[in-house]
Amino acid sequence: MGSYRDYRHEFRRLKVEALMARCRSLDTAREPVARCHAAIDELLDTAFTTEDGQCERDLVDEARRLAETIAEQMARQPALATLLRDSFAAAVHYRTPFTTFYLPDLH
Repeated sequence: MGSYRDYRHEFRRLKVEALMARCRSLDTAREPVARCHAAIDELLDTAFTTEDGQCERDLVDEARRLAETIAEQMARQPALATLLRDSFAAAVHYRTPFTTFYLPDLH
């Protein structure tokens, strides 16, 4: 029988896997931008409450991928694309200013 810590770790792992799968399946071309923003926020919120560094990086990478995909689709509207990139960078910095050292500049 596993410990409470083992169960908690497994629960987090399953939650993260489900969230990542849901975000990867988002049709960013058809979904409203607000729903994509909500998915990015959820990824970042989950990333910065996990106790696993690799998991945190994976979630941030997925949030970055989603933000960049949306920004590419908004290429005809450069101001909106820039706003999305800036808001992503600000959201990461707001949630944890101490871990932004491994986040490359999105611009």
